[in-house]
Amino acid sequence: MIVFMPSEVLEKARDLVPVRKMITRDGKSFMTTVFIQPNKKDREESAKHTALVPYSDKGRRDVSRSTVELMRRTEEVIDFAPNDSLAVDKILKFQSAYFKNKPKPSMYEVVQMAEEEVRYALSQPGDSGKDWYESSMKSVRFILSTEFPSLAGDTDWDFFLSILAVTSPGVSPKANLNVAISVYSHHAKTGKISVNNPVTGKAYSIASTANLTRLKKVLKSYPDKAAFVAFMNGVSTMGELVKLGAGLKGRGDEAVFNSMRFGEKVGMFYQSVRGTEGAVAIDRWAIRSFYRWTGALSEIVKKHSAGERSGQEDRTVNDTMSIPDRKSMEYVLQTVGEKLGLQARQVQAVMWYYEKRLYQKLGMRSTDTADFAMAATKLYLKKSRDDTGEVQALMHAGKMPTFDQFIQAIMEIRA
Repeated sequence: MIVFMPSEVLEKARDLVPVRKMITRDGKSFMTTVFIQPNKKDREESAKHTALVPYSDKGRRDVSRSTVELMRRTEEVIDFAPNDSLAVDKILKFQSAYFKNKPKPSMYEVVQMAEEEVRYALSQPGDSGKDWYESSMKSVRFILSTEFPSLAGDTDWDFFLSILAVTSPGVSPKANLNVAISVYSHHAKTGKISVNNPVTGKAYSIASTANLTRLKKVLKSYPDKAAFVAFMNGVSTMGELVKLGAGLKGRGDEAVFNSMRFGEKVGMFYQSVRGTEGAVAIDRWAIRSFYRWTGALSEIVKKHSAGERSGQEDRTVNDTMSIPDRKSMEYVLQTVGEKLGLQARQVQAVMWYYEKRLYQKLGMRSTDTADFAMAATKLYLKKSRDDTGEVQALMHAGKMPTFDQFIQAIMEIRA
């Protein structure tokens, strides 16, 4: 089997399919998306599901869908659909106007667009989001360990991150952190996973209920937290993980993180917040970036069949992604990271900030880019009984170090 590494694909590869493999480079082993020559089934699946044209190093066209020039414009809002209030109408009309008559791009062209947008984002003043995972989780760990000293230990920290990951789908960092703290705190006291909020007795969320139920079941397979964490931090083949009950699809010999037993996104998110090399979480904003580049953004219409809203419709931008496209997006982020000297998760974080700011530029409601550190900061201030808000006021007025600087200074003293 001939394997093509990310940088080789842009110049050499044609009609290949993406798969995840463990590789060793410079003495380090890590997972990355590589490309192999497909068999007939691989080729048929790829052609059916991918939003990209086959690779080609001939006849490259100018099909750039980079939005850098649009972002450089001085107008605060550039609204392609001023009379429409729904975000889905605005983004689809933007796509129609901005990408009119442009053909389906190749992987080479998507990488070029992504690199241009990431370079632009990194060059702008303010927070690009590049260090979102690293700085956020470092601050969160420090803050939470003041209440839960056990989190200073790697086993308990990874166990907490497992809870954070399984409760992450569809919620903000603030809500996600609050749920994870509640579940971890209850487990620390009772040794049990609380599927519902132990204070209110109500479910945290529909997604959390399903994932926490699964976590509770999986934990029974291991003698203790350490054994469970060791499993989560390991790597298996797709076939091995499917036999354990993972709802994954792909080649049986493909490499997967064991954390993907809880799903593609949850598994990759866990590895990303841990700082695992090669890990990259493809969330709804990464999906929107990919399909924006390929001109394949679409909508989902859901009709309510019962209740007060019976007969009414909800329209949203499609946030689902085919498996070939998910691996292609991982490849894009890995390749741009390779070109810019960044980890793939750093590129994903930059695009997370960029995509939200683009939506705001297109006249859509501003979306929160708050991170876990900010959520932990608010918890810290609340528990510190800063009822008058004096500390926050001083921070905002620039009359004292920022919270992150304050935390960094304490960490340096303790070191």
